[in-house]
Amino acid sequence: MKHASIWVPILLGIFLFVLIGYLSQGFNLANPFQTELSFSYPQIAVPRHDGGLFLIDNAFRRIVGSDALGAIDAVISGGSRDEGRFFYAQDLATDQNRNLFVLNYVHDEYGMFLKREEIMQYDHSGRFISILVQRNYDELLSTRIQRGEIWAMKSDGQWLSWLVLTDSGIEAMRISIEKRVLERLGRIPFAKSNLVVGDINWISEHELILVLKDGSFRIGNVQTGSINDPFYVAQGFPRDVPWEIAWIGDGFAYVNLVGKEIRWLSQDGGSTRSLLNPQILRSQGFPSEAFYYYRLYGNDEGLIVTTNDEGVIVFNTRSRVLAYRTSGMLSTRAVIRTILLWLGLALGLASILLGIRRFYTHSMKRRISLLLKQLLILVPVMSVAMIFIILLLSNLFLEQAIHQEELTVAALTQSIGRSIDGNLIYALQDIGEFYSPEYWELHQVLDESMNNNQDPWNRSYYFALYRVIDEVLYGLMYQNGRIGLFYPFTWYDEPNGVYSQAQEGRIATERVSDISGEWLYAVGPIRDFQGKVVGLIEIGTDLYNLSQKNRLLFFQTMRIMGVISTVVLILILIMNNLILQSIGKLKKGVGQISQGNWDYQIT
Repeated sequence: MKHASIWVPILLGIFLFVLIGYLSQGFNLANPFQTELSFSYPQIAVPRHDGGLFLIDNAFRRIVGSDALGAIDAVISGGSRDEGRFFYAQDLATDQNRNLFVLNYVHDEYGMFLKREEIMQYDHSGRFISILVQRNYDELLSTRIQRGEIWAMKSDGQWLSWLVLTDSGIEAMRISIEKRVLERLGRIPFAKSNLVVGDINWISEHELILVLKDGSFRIGNVQTGSINDPFYVAQGFPRDVPWEIAWIGDGFAYVNLVGKEIRWLSQDGGSTRSLLNPQILRSQGFPSEAFYYYRLYGNDEGLIVTTNDEGVIVFNTRSRVLAYRTSGMLSTRAVIRTILLWLGLALGLASILLGIRRFYTHSMKRRISLLLKQLLILVPVMSVAMIFIILLLSNLFLEQAIHQEELTVAALTQSIGRSIDGNLIYALQDIGEFYSPEYWELHQVLDESMNNNQDPWNRSYYFALYRVIDEVLYGLMYQNGRIGLFYPFTWYDEPNGVYSQAQEGRIATERVSDISGEWLYAVGPIRDFQGKVVGLIEIGTDLYNLSQKNRLLFFQTMRIMGVISTVVLILILIMNNLILQSIGKLKKGVGQISQGNWDYQIT
């Protein structure tokens, strides 16, 4: 009974720690005093069957769920390659059965090529259920640099459907959510679909809507394997550069990148109008800053959801804004859960300390040996010193590694920028030039300058091409082919930013954490034959993976230092024990001599 009173609290405390570590995904505990969660660069949002939302934010490494009133009731953290965790969440889908489906990208150790993409199933509360679909990639293709082949997930509660875009065509797939039966719905032969398609989405079970990067809108059918001629062609730069699109019952909603708006397009392409723009927001009393919209979701009932740099906007085909949210109050359930987790940790710690106290009181009779006292002093001091030294060294290593990468990307930017014929950029005047020989000649030169990222020394770097027109920065080319021509960004607005410095003819480097991750890159000028700056070249690398490697190095060093410290500690204890044995012999000899045994020998 006495022993049970010691070990039961200790075992209970250990059990509580293990349980809370599991429930909090590795002790990822929120602030117990936090009642509001601000969105961090929301990327994409989709509605839930209960009127709430799920959204991806925090550089694709967090999924946030909220109810119909905007209260946060689920938070799923990513950025991990562990089983049951997502690395980068790229897309979401929900259904009436309270399922959440997440398209997860897992990059290689360099943070560049996609190693696998998978569709993960979660429940309404954010609990991981299973992996429904997984595609693994070994071949290093530029079209798989930080992007995959799965598009347009949707679920009706029984089936999860998606599209696969490859170099040869578009394939429609679906899987039974309950029985895990995989079916192929059809295929459309379409050369370079993974490059020329700007966005693609479902109209019905077999019909698809496609927006190509030349601004043309087309209807495809996976059952017949056909794509119709364009039923609408956008006006192009600088008025209408279409991007993402969704079917909304009586027509289509699509993003107009350069117009900073979302437009409605009739089913026959005969009429179009603005659904959401700064003026519409201002007229309804919402923030009217002219953000760019990149992603959107729409359904058959005419509900449309989009995101900007600060929040999520929900509206309908009558341009009525139903919600504009930049944060959410944590639900009472979530707050109580967080408090209970912290209380559980405190209870677990208190239980372990109680067991230790009872062991000290009952088993050790409140007496501590000299060796144990030494351990209680040496172990904490050595542990704190070891952690401090390793943290200092790992941070120094990380800073030196980042500095070296900074020099490397700057050197690559300078050398590659000088190898580009700036006069080719003059030929890129509208979005239709995506198909021009000049565009692909530029792409080939840049690919060859980095040897298509086939070598270990260039595998971690990407390139991007930009142009500044009327003080606006436009993306012309990404190495992976993800964007089309005249894809606008707000980065040129930064005072004395790297892009404005490059436009002035200098090489500039920057470390940044934005909506797409953590990056280190250099930007430099591209000149024409007269020496005029006509474009900007960017060479960069993913810093998140470098940080992950540094964390791995930290824990590996901790393990090695732990082993070394344990050996040193054992040696110290052995030496102390030998010394104490000698002192004991001396004490015994002194006792013998004091008792008159003058012939006693002390060794």
